[in-house]
Amino acid sequence: MAFVVIFIYHILRAYTPDWAWLPALLFAWKIFKSRITMLERFMKTLYLDKRERLLAWFTPTRVGLLGIVALVLAFAPVWPEFVDGRFALEPVRRALVHTEVSGTVAEILSDEGQAIAASAPLLRLRNLELESAAAQAGAEMRGASARAMQASMSYGSFGPAEHERRQSTERLRGFAEEIKRLQVNSPIQGTVISPRLHDLLGAYLKSGTEVAEVADLSTMIARIYVPEFSMRDVHPGALVRLHAESQFKPWSGSLASLAPASSSIEAGLLQKDQLEGIRAPRFYVGNVELENSGDLREGMSGDAKILIGRRSLVQFVWHFARDLVGRRMW
Repeated sequence: MAFVVIFIYHILRAYTPDWAWLPALLFAWKIFKSRITMLERFMKTLYLDKRERLLAWFTPTRVGLLGIVALVLAFAPVWPEFVDGRFALEPVRRALVHTEVSGTVAEILSDEGQAIAASAPLLRLRNLELESAAAQAGAEMRGASARAMQASMSYGSFGPAEHERRQSTERLRGFAEEIKRLQVNSPIQGTVISPRLHDLLGAYLKSGTEVAEVADLSTMIARIYVPEFSMRDVHPGALVRLHAESQFKPWSGSLASLAPASSSIEAGLLQKDQLEGIRAPRFYVGNVELENSGDLREGMSGDAKILIGRRSLVQFVWHFARDLVGRRMW
């Protein structure tokens, strides 16, 4: 019978999402009315059977103490309130490494999972045409230098010779810079995360080809996707607990920043059937930095809880009633 009530509620929600709960509640009362009446009779019989014993136990002193305890539990702000979201882990820094000149991969100097320093070589290229042009420019520069030297010694035509020497020197310097770019280096310190780098050995790569990805895994960022309707109480600095699906122990941190604009959630963080038939919600992305002791991996995902404060039971009831009325009557 509960399944029937839930089924009818989902049907009504397709026609009136804001008020579907009201006819569903009336339908549930109609179905469960006989059982509610039966429960009421049972409680009344139980009370009549135990009334004398209950009245003897509830002395004025005990009633006063129970009242004080009830007031403390109702008004004491000790109950934590959380905003739930989904998160995914990614490195704090990453760099895509591209070739700056064309060439054939002659040597692979790193591999997947290897830690490297900034400016450390990843691979070396060979470009015979470029190397030949550089060698020719070197020979021309040496010849121009010799002619400039001879002209300075004979005091004849030194200006044109010196101009030729400078031009050949600049041309050689340009070729030398391109030769240096045949060695592809990592721009940051981190770990090589590109798989099968050695498969590039012997391949011809054009200028601008992506060859590797390097990520700094010492610190990871948890990107938390907070639903738009929960953004009212979320602020930077809030305490956060993260529980990855692949880990038993949760992680703790604080919300370092919060995106000023909404975005769609990353693919795979929500099940597809949860979004079927409804407008895709928008999310605001919050970032939490986590020190990586070796158990954090890129792409890990799970549930996040953002602590927005502590409230009493009375405050919980008041906020729920206020939001229920405010979202449907405005």
